Amino acid sequence: MWMLILVTFFEGLSVSTAQRSDAILSNPAGLGFSPGIELTYTGDADNKHNLMLAMGNIGLFYSVQNNVKRYGIAEGIKLGRWMYGGFAYHLDDSKELSLGLLVRPFDFLSFGYRFSRLNEESFNVFGLGLRPLGEYFTIFGDVMLTKDSIDNYVIGGSIEPVKGLKLYGFYNKDKEYHIGIDFALGFIRWGASGNKDTQNYSFSVSREPRRSFIPHKKVIIVKLEGGFNEIREYGFLGKVKKPSFMDFVIRLDSLSREEDIKGFVFVLKPAYFSLAQLEELKDVIAKIQENGKKVIFYADVYGIGGYFLATSADYIYLNPSGDVMLPGLSSTSLFFRRALDKIGVKPEFDRIGRYKSAVEPFISDTMSRYNREQIKKLLEDAYSVMKESIDGLDSLLETAYFNAEEALRYNLVDGLIYESDLDSIIKQEFPGKVKRERLFTRTPPYVREKWGTPRSYIAYVVADGSIVTGKSGESPIPIPLLSGRRVGSETIEKIFEKLRKNKNVKAVVLRVNSPGGSALASEIMWRAIKRCAEKKPVIVSMGGVAASGGYYISSAATRILADRTTVTGSIGILNGKFVIKGLLNKLGITFETIKIGPHADALSSFREMTQEEREMMRKELEWGYNRFLDRVSRGRGLSPDSVDALGEGRIWSGLKASEIGLVDDLGGILEAISLAKELSGAKDAALLYIKPFKKPIFGGMPISTSLFKEDYLYLDLIGEIKLR
Repeated sequence: MWMLILVTFFEGLSVSTAQRSDAILSNPAGLGFSPGIELTYTGDADNKHNLMLAMGNIGLFYSVQNNVKRYGIAEGIKLGRWMYGGFAYHLDDSKELSLGLLVRPFDFLSFGYRFSRLNEESFNVFGLGLRPLGEYFTIFGDVMLTKDSIDNYVIGGSIEPVKGLKLYGFYNKDKEYHIGIDFALGFIRWGASGNKDTQNYSFSVSREPRRSFIPHKKVIIVKLEGGFNEIREYGFLGKVKKPSFMDFVIRLDSLSREEDIKGFVFVLKPAYFSLAQLEELKDVIAKIQENGKKVIFYADVYGIGGYFLATSADYIYLNPSGDVMLPGLSSTSLFFRRALDKIGVKPEFDRIGRYKSAVEPFISDTMSRYNREQIKKLLEDAYSVMKESIDGLDSLLETAYFNAEEALRYNLVDGLIYESDLDSIIKQEFPGKVKRERLFTRTPPYVREKWGTPRSYIAYVVADGSIVTGKSGESPIPIPLLSGRRVGSETIEKIFEKLRKNKNVKAVVLRVNSPGGSALASEIMWRAIKRCAEKKPVIVSMGGVAASGGYYISSAATRILADRTTVTGSIGILNGKFVIKGLLNKLGITFETIKIGPHADALSSFREMTQEEREMMRKELEWGYNRFLDRVSRGRGLSPDSVDALGEGRIWSGLKASEIGLVDDLGGILEAISLAKELSGAKDAALLYIKPFKKPIFGGMPISTSLFKEDYLYLDLIGEIKLR
């Protein structure tokens, strides 16, 4: 039984180091650690053979030793954050049963245990593994106890001088020593060990790659099509159907630091990114280039946003029949007042803030000079950001539309090629054998090498959509005001209360992408965020828009970061209703109202408000606006009068907001995570994505939000991300 674990790779030598297929015969609990698909064969010159297949948490094995055949099944499961259990059962005549336990509370410490029973005999194996200098140096000691004595012991260790090459040795009670070598080439491993009397050899193939002894050059193909939402989309059994924008930028940043990746090729298709998202992508591409990677862009057609992004690249290519379109920036507003008059609908709205323009389409048939002023300034700020990247943009606006030949003549692109020609470009720019991988369909994550689980976390919460009371959710109904995402006050309050109390969560990054909504819901969220920020850093990362209620909840944070083209501010308030009495009359519909109290139907759509009721509503508005000013004043350290001067419902670009004190600094998701790590002192924290609402097991429409019990609150550990 003991010899079964000697004829294997290094990981299978100890009950404390065992994992994946190497664990099946040494400690089945290791099947629960870094599960995957792996087939391993081991043998020696004495005609002893082991075949082990790991399929996730399940293992199968077949052994031949001294003409005796053994076969069976094993399973390993996760019992807790850093504890794993498992069993192995022989289906042959021996009926041997093994139970295993694996405990890995820290990166430097692993404890293993295996109990086995065969016929009337049983034994226990205890093992301790240590990594005092990190994952590249491991030592272990195992002892096997029978009923009456120490039957055997083994001590050993390994060192990995270069990635994928492992040298090891071990010594046992019989004073036998073995030395060995394992080396990995991505999905394949070879190994050999022995001494003067015996020689063992091993071979393994895995779906998940390992650190490679000989790294292969890779180029990552990134298709930008359709855009990335701020929230992940989940499918069947909770599998991520479409990554979020956060996943996208973190994935790019993480891959840019991998030595075997030499470059990125971006293929731009019809895509829908906010200007703020394009800014963050440009920053990530700049980091890619700082890390020595080459960046190439290709598109059939470049719009001004796509070309703004492409200017970050080393080379820009265009379809020979394509265009580069640089017409400038514009904003168009629709006004419905005359249409409402025609159908007999009367808007009754009031607002505080001359720039608070959300109601203008319903109460006016033209744009106010205040709204025109703020939109023009917003466009000017966005244009100034683009001018920094697009040389000679002012003069290019005169021509605006460039066919492929003109784009080449104006040096807007480096060459005209078809998408199918990208292979030739890759061969030209990356000589030698280069493997092409797509960003999210590349090989599975590397086999997990680190033992411990993170002991500190930075939580990532997304507030994306209209702010409402109740629970967060999403409606697929394609009707204005009924479709889209909802950020629910009940959901956010519960999430932040959990995060506030959780000692392992050291900081929170709140991604806000919301135009606002309910003032009451905003106040509930503000309080929950503020309470959390009083105990640990809360960093807001503003997306494309964080205005009105979106700014209200942001002001409670420890720090606020925005992109230069983020739309923020809108510190103002409004209320009102649509009176449909005239519409009903046109349709021949009559009605009668019975009430107790003169103002019982003041908010009804069936009649206009009286002057007294308008004054009551105005009083409510003023109270709500003053409360808004107070919350921003307390959060930003500004006087209420200063906030009022910046308010009046005016929207600001992130660039201007950073100058007037509404945000602390400019930056995106990566900068917010780095700041959270810095302020919390959690240098080795892992990033946790908090699901903003829960979906049914088969995907589709969302159901009501419920926070899971504490052990299962954080379902999405981004374990592969090394926060810098």
